[in-house]
Amino acid sequence: MFCLMRGGLEKNKLVSSDYPCQRNKHCRIPCTHVNLDHSNILPCIQDIVAHIEQALLLFGENANQDIMPSYADLLSKCNKLLKTLNDMKLPVVKPRWFENSDAGPGVGVSNFEVHFRDAELTLLYERDFACRVHSARGSSGDNKAEKTNSAVGDSIFDGATLQWNKYPKFYNLSDDQIAKLTLQEYDSEEEKRMEMNAWWVAKELACRIDGAPVFSEYIHSFVTEKPGDTFFFNREYLKQFQKTTGSTQKETPGYFYIMRILKFIKEHYRVGELYMEFLKDGCKENNGDQCSWRKDAGWKGPTMARVPEPVPDRENPGHYKDVFDTLNERDTGEARPVDEFAPRANIKKLFTANKISVNDKKKIEEFSIQYAVEEEHVTAYVQHMEEQKAYARIRTREKQQKKETMKQKTFFDYDWTKLQKMVNCTP
Repeated sequence: MFCLMRGGLEKNKLVSSDYPCQRNKHCRIPCTHVNLDHSNILPCIQDIVAHIEQALLLFGENANQDIMPSYADLLSKCNKLLKTLNDMKLPVVKPRWFENSDAGPGVGVSNFEVHFRDAELTLLYERDFACRVHSARGSSGDNKAEKTNSAVGDSIFDGATLQWNKYPKFYNLSDDQIAKLTLQEYDSEEEKRMEMNAWWVAKELACRIDGAPVFSEYIHSFVTEKPGDTFFFNREYLKQFQKTTGSTQKETPGYFYIMRILKFIKEHYRVGELYMEFLKDGCKENNGDQCSWRKDAGWKGPTMARVPEPVPDRENPGHYKDVFDTLNERDTGEARPVDEFAPRANIKKLFTANKISVNDKKKIEEFSIQYAVEEEHVTAYVQHMEEQKAYARIRTREKQQKKETMKQKTFFDYDWTKLQKMVNCTP
C-alpha cells in the first residue's frame, strides 16, 4: 500500500524525500508517512492480530478452556491501540451529519439495520447530531436523492458501449482443465466469473458517474466494498436476532452487544415515518439524567436542541411555520409526539380507525386544511390505502381457501407418483 501511495505522491511532486520501509527493504515511503510507520500503531495492530490468531488455535483445540483471561488480555491491547490513536490528536470528524435518501430497501428509516448501523457510527465518531430524511417522492426538484439518481442515469446513458463479458467463459482454464471439469466445478467457475464481470462493470460505471453535475456540485462515485471486506461484519447475526424471540434470541452471537445498541437507539433517537434523528443529549429527555456514554462524550460543537418537526401555519393556509418560529414542545410544555403533523402517518391512523375514505369529501377537505397538504394528494394516498386493504383481503381469502382445500383432501386426492419422483430428485 505504501508503494502505491508513494508513486502517486512523487508523480505529483507532493513530497521532497522518502525513507526506507521497515517491513520491506525494496520499498521506500514518503516522509509524510514516516510518523505513521514509526509510531506505535502498527505494532499495536500486529500484537492484536497475533493474539487473536493464537486464541483461535488455542480454543479450537480445547473448547472447554476459560476464555475470559484471554479476552481480558485482548481488551487491554485494544484499549492500548485506542489510547495510541487518541494521543495522535487526529482531526475531529464533523459532529453534525445530515443525510438525504429515498425510502428504498436497505436505506429507509424503517429498516432495522439502518437504525443499528447509524447508532454504531454515532458511537464510533461521537457525533453531536445526525438526521436522515426521506424527501417527497416523485419530485426530483425537492428530493436530493432522486435528483442524484437522475444525474447518475444521465451519466450512464452517454451513448458509450459497456462491455459486460469482460471475463469470457473458461478465460483462466486450459483445454486439459476444461476437459476434466465436473458439473459442480463448472457451475462454481461460472458463478465466480459472473461475479467478477459484475464487479468490473460496477467499477466502470463508477468511473463514468464520478464528476457528474448535480445541484451545482459534482458527484464523487465509488464502488461499494465486497461483503467479506465490509467494516461491519455481523449482518447475519442481526438477521438471526430479528427472526428469533425469547431464550432462542439470547443464543444469537453478540446478543448483549445488540441489546446495548438498541438501548442506545431508544435513549437518543426519534424515529418517524420518513425521518430519524439523533441528539447527543437525547438521553436527558426522559428523566433528565445522562446515560453512561453521554457522561464520557462531551459536545464537539456548540450545544443544540432537536430540529422541530414542521407545524402548519394557521395564519397562512397551505404553508408551514418558519423553523425558527417552531417549538419542540406544545403550549402545555409537554414534548410534541413524533409525526404530529406528518400527512401520511396521520392518514394511516385515520384509515386504520375507519375515519377517512375516498368518498368522504368533507373529511378529506378538513384533513387538507389541518395538515397543509393539497386535497389531490390526500385523496391519492387514501385510495392507495384502500387498494392495499383490498389486496390484503384477497390474499387472506386465497390463503384460507387453500387451507380449507388441504383439510378436505383424502388419500386418493394426492398424486403419489409425482410426489415419489420429487422425493427421489431431492439430493
